[in-house]
Amino acid sequence: MAVTKITGDTFELVKNADTAVVDFYADWCGPCGMLSPIVEKLSTEYENVDFYKVDIDADMDIAQIYRIVSIPTLLFFKKGEVVGQVIGYVPEDELKAEIDKAFA
Repeated sequence: MAVTKITGDTFELVKNADTAVVDFYADWCGPCGMLSPIVEKLSTEYENVDFYKVDIDADMDIAQIYRIVSIPTLLFFKKGEVVGQVIGYVPEDELKAEIDKAFA
C-alpha cells in the first residue's frame, strides 16, 4: 500500500482506520525529505497499517489539533486514538521498532 496524502477534509480516513501512521511534513523540510522514502517503503511492508501524510503548510489546522511543533512528526493511530509518536528523522530499523511497539 502506498502513502496517501490527506487534508483536513479527508482526515476522517485516519479516524476510521484500525491502525494508521500519519507523517506530518513540509516540502521545504530536509529531514522530512530523508524520512519520506523510508515511510514509503514501510507502507509496502505493513499490510495491516494505513499510511498517510499531511502537509502542515497546507493543513495547519490538523497540525494544531495534534500539537505538531516539530517536523517530521509521525503519529500512530489505533481506532482513531493516538497510541504513539516519533519526532524527527529516525533510521528505518528504529521506525519499524516504534511501529511494532505502537501496534503490538
